[in-house]
Amino acid sequence: MVGVNRLSGLVSGLDTDSLVKALVSSNSAKVNKYKQKQDMLEWKRTDYREMNSKILDFRNSAFNMKLQSSYMTKTVTSSQDSAVSVSASTSANTGQFNIEVSSLASGASLTSAVLGSNPDFTNKNLTINDFNGNPVDILSASGSNTKPADLVNLINAKSSETGVKASYDSTMQRIFFTTTKTGENAEITLGGSAVSVLNTVNKVGAASTSEKGTNADVTFNGVSGSYETNTFSIAGLNITAKAVTTTPATVTVNQDSDAIFNTIKGFVDKYNELIETVNKKISETHERSFEPLTKEQKDAMSEDEIKKWEEKAKAGLLSRDSILTSGLSSLRQAFSEKIDGMPVDLDSLAKIGISSTLSAGGGIAGSYMDKGKIYISDSKLKQAIADNPDEVMKLFTANDGDDKASGGDGLAVRLYDRANEIINKITAKAGSTGSVSMTSYSMGKELLELKNRISTEETRISDLQERYYRQFSRMESYLSKMNSQSSWMAGQTGQ
Repeated sequence: MVGVNRLSGLVSGLDTDSLVKALVSSNSAKVNKYKQKQDMLEWKRTDYREMNSKILDFRNSAFNMKLQSSYMTKTVTSSQDSAVSVSASTSANTGQFNIEVSSLASGASLTSAVLGSNPDFTNKNLTINDFNGNPVDILSASGSNTKPADLVNLINAKSSETGVKASYDSTMQRIFFTTTKTGENAEITLGGSAVSVLNTVNKVGAASTSEKGTNADVTFNGVSGSYETNTFSIAGLNITAKAVTTTPATVTVNQDSDAIFNTIKGFVDKYNELIETVNKKISETHERSFEPLTKEQKDAMSEDEIKKWEEKAKAGLLSRDSILTSGLSSLRQAFSEKIDGMPVDLDSLAKIGISSTLSAGGGIAGSYMDKGKIYISDSKLKQAIADNPDEVMKLFTANDGDDKASGGDGLAVRLYDRANEIINKITAKAGSTGSVSMTSYSMGKELLELKNRISTEETRISDLQERYYRQFSRMESYLSKMNSQSSWMAGQTGQ
């Protein structure tokens, strides 16, 4: 140790290091116990956080199932899909609708005359109006030797201001001007002395330096509308006009029962995956004889031996854990409890074919060995969705607004709230992955206390070692002096 002259048994022949190690062994054993407990707590904390992550993932799924939009998917068909294609948002009503397209939205365009192989823009200027009708300088009158490709680059560099882009075709020797948007507010207005060189014409070939786009004109169920683009929304329908129609297109909107069924089934599958994971965790056997290894034990083992040992030591740390066990029970109950405010024939999940113990007539019967696994009678659930889609939705999304009582809450609301309770309990015990403060959760406080105990014991061991080495050093010094005196005396007596 620092400040201690270790003679290491040079005179006495004693193995000083081994003796000191033996003298502090009881203190070292205490440190090892603390470190083993520290390792165990950290492993258990990791297990808790992994469980929390899986429960959080399920809670997010439950949140989505709380939303009515999850049960309002629609299918849409158009009798003239090549002219009018339609998709439906969740707000669209089921039924039939008529759509006529009398004109499509278009942008404005101008085309230059043939510019020749060497057009002259010397001392010419060009402006293009911005969205407010104000001219934006594109080409300065002081510019010279500006080629068509150069002019196009200057135009496109200002397109965010003017809404106009250009391209040049060297074969045709023309510049083509187009607006970046469609509709009657899309406009090209050219100005300046360069206009005489460009000699632009509109879509029909008439000389023009200004051109506007056109709106899409449609009739929806007898009501006329005008839109700046060919994609627009009416009554929850997302419509794309592709061509002018000569007869009305019939659009049919239906409830997408298959999509709703798959959404519910996917959620139940997610639930079953969670409870299987939690059941496996709380059912693991913890072998107490496999404690965390000390540094000395690891030094005497191979990496493969250490890995196998720690796998056994880490198993079952959450066996019969009260938070997970009670939480799992709470989640299971959510499926069996009735939901207030619903018709008698639709006041529970079992009545639409979702249960942990389906009857023989309703599908596969569950058993206690499944530990709460939920089964679905496909035919029964599909029939319920087809006959009573709104009631099926309420079985999941109903919310009585009372945080304490859940009798009027739908399944998704209940599961979200109960999953949240489990997450909060685990977080209070084991913290979260992003936890910074060790004092914000109970296991963190335990770990801090162990860290302090380890530090205290290691300081005590260091002090003891220093003291013992000092004592052995003094002994070696005395022995050395005694040997010297003995040799001197022997020399004096001639022996």
